[in-house]
Amino acid sequence: GGQSPSLDYLYDVFFRWVHIMIFTNFLYTIFNINRGHHAPHLTHQGDEIASYDFGAYQVSTINDRPGVNLNIFTILAYQGEQVLHQLFPTIDHALLPHLKSTLIKTCKEFDVKLHECTIIGGFIGQWRQLYSTELKILNDNKTE
Repeated sequence: GGQSPSLDYLYDVFFRWVHIMIFTNFLYTIFNINRGHHAPHLTHQGDEIASYDFGAYQVSTINDRPGVNLNIFTILAYQGEQVLHQLFPTIDHALLPHLKSTLIKTCKEFDVKLHECTIIGGFIGQWRQLYSTELKILNDNKTE
């Protein structure tokens, strides 16, 4: 009679897969913990918004990170060009840098402020926002 094949290799495959998943999720968390959506000066759910214009609202909710927008590799690896990605989510990230000058010109034309931060500044801003318990009210003109 023949011997039945050993399934020991399945345990090895499973534990290697688990190690790969843990390591890659750890790297993803380190590199993408903050993609620029959280900081005290940005608009969040529940905050009063300054403009009902879609583009102006989208821009008010995002920090762009120039340190990530250096080249196509860093843009893809660290999810760069966040403002352009939020405005044009279906456009390939390789094409987004070509729209940057138009975005800057349009924001100046309509007096819309582009927010920028460093990677470390975004990380600190995220934790400051998580600590915040207050909503932003833009027009706090209470008459008594």
